[in-house]
Amino acid sequence: MKEVGGLLCANNYYYTARLTLADTSLAMQLNVTKNANLSDLTTQATLQSAVTYQLKTTKKHHVSYKVRAATDNASLGKFSLTKVKVKGQKTTALAFDDDEDDVVYAFRSLNKTHGWGDDVLY
Repeated sequence: MKEVGGLLCANNYYYTARLTLADTSLAMQLNVTKNANLSDLTTQATLQSAVTYQLKTTKKHHVSYKVRAATDNASLGKFSLTKVKVKGQKTTALAFDDDEDDVVYAFRSLNKTHGWGDDVLY
């Protein structure tokens, strides 16, 4: 397994994740393709959970949202907006930190700039 750009690549398969945030739920769709341009994605798994969001603001006005499972109030991590470099330019990304692994970045459109390891896939 190796990391390629913004996705996980194993044996010439490229895996992507699509994240959907709603008022009371969080959904993730894991997709796979053999095409390096990320076309012809096939859904491998879909995960959905009822959640609640708690707004947190620091003294420097940095905003983040703590995510908790609606059933048992267990912490799932936190989201915040951040700037990351994509092909030499700063781009806004949604950073997800589950307090265990590395921070995972979500972009508005699919790109191959940030990879994740197999330990991050659930």
